[in-house]
Amino acid sequence: MKNTECRGAQDQLVEYIEGELDKTQQALLARHLETCADCQKELKEIERLRAALHRCLGLFGCGSAKPVAGLDS
Repeated sequence: MKNTECRGAQDQLVEYIEGELDKTQQALLARHLETCADCQKELKEIERLRAALHRCLGLFGCGSAKPVAGLDS
């Protein structure tokens, strides 16, 4: 079972990836990610899924798809 800090951190991972957290939230989450293997794993999984979705949307010519930050095209 995840602790409260991990649940809160994982709830913010998409916003973290998209740069939508304020500086304080971003710093707190980054600090948590430095030491939490479970949340690091969750972050990598979200990034992997977002990259796969981005590639799929490109295959179908979805020009309106918003580029995912940090992905190499």
